[in-house]
Amino acid sequence: VSFDVMFDKAYVDEGNMGFQLYFRDENGEYANAGWNGVWQQTPGEWNSMKANIKNKGSFGWASDNFNMKKVTKVGLELVSNGKPTDVKGAIKFDNFKVVEGSGAKELLNANFENSIGSWETAWANTVVALDAGNGVGLTRAAGNDQVVAIYKNITGVDFTKPIQIKA
Repeated sequence: VSFDVMFDKAYVDEGNMGFQLYFRDENGEYANAGWNGVWQQTPGEWNSMKANIKNKGSFGWASDNFNMKKVTKVGLELVSNGKPTDVKGAIKFDNFKVVEGSGAKELLNANFENSIGSWETAWANTVVALDAGNGVGLTRAAGNDQVVAIYKNITGVDFTKPIQIKA
């Protein structure tokens, strides 16, 4: 779920307001995607918010009976949380997107336990070696504060879109 939000400077400066995405399932059970403080937003500009809901651990809070496979409503809650009534200004929300996903699509599965082919070092003189049975071993060059190595054999991946990598 993603959306854009814009708060007037008065709300950002005052600092007591918050907002969160919430969800209701077919039985009215509730969950939210976690609290966001308005004071954390850039005033008068669109701030992009995104929540990836993968499992119950993805929520800020969820009722015990909330069924994330049967969501019927997605909404936005504004909570004044002690904000004085004289603090006023524009609040805008736009570009709500709800995308149903079946999880990450595996684009590459590489195992480096027996080979380190296609690994290259770069400008930091990092040593790339095979740590037999464990994988790629990267060693920082003496006197260098960086470790840089590049794997050059990734094919079929669209790098113009966000990518999730687990290692």
